[in-house]
Amino acid sequence: VLDLNMPGLNAIEITQEIARLHLESSVVICSIEDDPELIAAARRAGALGYVLKSRVNGDLLMAVKWASSGQPFVSVSDHDGDGAVRLRCG
Repeated sequence: VLDLNMPGLNAIEITQEIARLHLESSVVICSIEDDPELIAAARRAGALGYVLKSRVNGDLLMAVKWASSGQPFVSVSDHDGDGAVRLRCG
């Protein structure tokens, strides 16, 4: 589990390095950002999970479970105010 905005580090670059080294790890990124471009960049880098910090209590455990079994998980805000939309994407 990586924070997208870690001080002095870039979670997307770390994820790319993990993928490049073929490490047996499943990455889940946590962020306050629900920007589709950032989510897409994280997925392209190899992250299997992307969890909004506002949804961490409800989504992080599920995202880690899915990622550990090779299933992608993204939680995104529902800007209509109905809560959150959880996407199982693959």
